[in-house]
Amino acid sequence: MQLPKESGPTPAWIGYIHVDNVDAYARKVVDAGGTIHKEPTDVPGMLRFCVVLDAQGAPFILFTPNPNMPTPENRPNPGDIGTV
Repeated sequence: MQLPKESGPTPAWIGYIHVDNVDAYARKVVDAGGTIHKEPTDVPGMLRFCVVLDAQGAPFILFTPNPNMPTPENRPNPGDIGTV
């Protein structure tokens, strides 16, 4: 599907990185020269996340899933990239 030029920014990919503490890792990003684009936020019943930019401006998302969410049958292994 072609997007009209006036539709805004071009489509892009963004990576999600699973961490055990979103707030602590967001601080680590800032300490390393990055910035927080969206402060740590809860999505009730799903996850806690934060959108950050590294020191060169590349965006990524830090997230921690809600421990009460069901676990998918085909979980990726740590370090895998993509979806199952």
